Amino acid sequence: MLSPNPRGSRGRGDDAGQPNDLGRVPPSPLPRRRPLQTVAMLAVAGILVIVGAFALWPDPRPEQTSMPTYTAPVSTAANAGSPDLTSPDLVRLYDADNAVSSFAARVGSRVVGPKQFEVATASGPRSFLLLGAGKDGKPKTYTLPGLARVFGQDVQQRAPGEWIVNRSVVVAKDATLLVSAPSVQQLLLRSDGADYVTITGNRGGLVFEGTAAAPLQVTSFATASAGPDTGVSDGRAYVRTKGGDLAFRDAKVSHLGFLIGEASGVAWMSAGGLPGTGGALRTTFERNYFGAYTSGAVGLRIDGAQFNDNSFYGFDPHTNTREILVTNSSALRNGRHGIILSRGCDDNIIENTVSSNNGGSGFYIDDGNPDRSALDPSDRNVLRGIRAENNGAAGVIVEGGQDNHVLGASLQNNVDGIWVKDRATGTVISDSTVTATARTGLRFGTGSDRAQVTGTTVSGARTGLLIADTQATALAQSSLLASSVGVRLVGDVTGTSFEEVTVSGSGSAAVNDGESSLHGSQLAGLDTSAWVYIDQPSWRANVVSQVLLPFAFLVWTIILLPPLLAFVPSVRHRRREQARLRQPPHSPGW
Repeated sequence: MLSPNPRGSRGRGDDAGQPNDLGRVPPSPLPRRRPLQTVAMLAVAGILVIVGAFALWPDPRPEQTSMPTYTAPVSTAANAGSPDLTSPDLVRLYDADNAVSSFAARVGSRVVGPKQFEVATASGPRSFLLLGAGKDGKPKTYTLPGLARVFGQDVQQRAPGEWIVNRSVVVAKDATLLVSAPSVQQLLLRSDGADYVTITGNRGGLVFEGTAAAPLQVTSFATASAGPDTGVSDGRAYVRTKGGDLAFRDAKVSHLGFLIGEASGVAWMSAGGLPGTGGALRTTFERNYFGAYTSGAVGLRIDGAQFNDNSFYGFDPHTNTREILVTNSSALRNGRHGIILSRGCDDNIIENTVSSNNGGSGFYIDDGNPDRSALDPSDRNVLRGIRAENNGAAGVIVEGGQDNHVLGASLQNNVDGIWVKDRATGTVISDSTVTATARTGLRFGTGSDRAQVTGTTVSGARTGLLIADTQATALAQSSLLASSVGVRLVGDVTGTSFEEVTVSGSGSAAVNDGESSLHGSQLAGLDTSAWVYIDQPSWRANVVSQVLLPFAFLVWTIILLPPLLAFVPSVRHRRREQARLRQPPHSPGW
């Protein structure tokens, strides 16, 4: 007879791992499936179902029919902030400067020699030095050493070659102020907030001249900091001509100006029917509000100039400026556009000039009216042999105007290559290259009819060519390499023609003309044989692949990792138990 179990009755599983009445060790029960594992699998399955449904659901997006408008960033690196153009204080300062200029224009022709005047203005009395003609009305040239002998504290030599002007100077008709080396190597214009100095050529002449080895330094001077005035919110010294001649040779002009236009730093202005004339040779304009500005200037010659690190524009030939020639120059790192011809600027030439790393476009031909209410287009301008690189907007924009030319341009790493828009008619683009463009290589829109493109290469643009609501565009002997769409036609593009135009690259369409009025037979001049067609994923597919699937993987990992970590020791324990059961039975000992 078998002996009763001395330990009494046990619950289910209580004898696990203990010898039974036959001397055998019963196997341990298998671990139960844990509820957490079930929950994890259900959760993952639910996520996958949602992801799949989202991916397969029809994409409701409409076909995009126009490109988005790009707003260029504004650099704040060049100067300490921008002024409030509606500030009454700044307006009063500007009006006071013009009151002085108007008074000088009335009396200047009657003044002989240098004299000091005071004029009542809205900002209080303003005193200034007026330089008139010589005896018997003969032309007279003034120098800083000569003025120091007459006006004492108003014009001083601080150190050998270093001069400071403490009172505004106006140069009248038949007079010239000559600031030149070697007697003057640095010119400081006092600039203490609203109490700042201006030098104005009011029908008179201004000459600033250094040497190639030692350029003349012209800058503002803040008494408190004993250095340049870097603020623009309370006024700052500047230089301008109004109906006179202003010339810079081998100079460096910096930290001038505080408002758009003639108070922006250095300005050539017309007055009384007389244009601003002169120019700049081997001169740097840097850290001004505008590098330089013109209005009504004629025939300026700018060669070897640098317009760098200015708060707003690099160089802004403005209203009715014509027949200027800019050569071998640069506009770098300016807050907005590098060089902009704006509002009625005709027959100007910019040649062999670089514009790069600006907040806006490299080169801009503009009608000057953002609200489109009163257009004043700029016509017959030529950009020849220019380079535009790494700008925040387009390499070149032609907005309005007729018969503007872009010849032999090299444009790289801009948002758009060349953008012709807003009824800019008869634009000619030839022998140019557009590379590594973020958006569109060549872009024509909004009535910019009769454009001609020849011998031009686009490489590395998302869209090689976009023509929207523009007629009679002609492309010949050109090539387009794009990564999404080779040619896109939108709206009324009647009369568009292609001759020996190669379209290559890869993407959803070599030619997307479904939104246009053009027929297939009119595309015969396009060679698309090298195009590789790739279906572009919809936005839903991008969301699934780039957002939901990584999210699902993360959730899966978080849910399953703890059960998996617990499951591995359980398997090891089961294997040890199975190995023990395979051993011979233990002797009961009786």
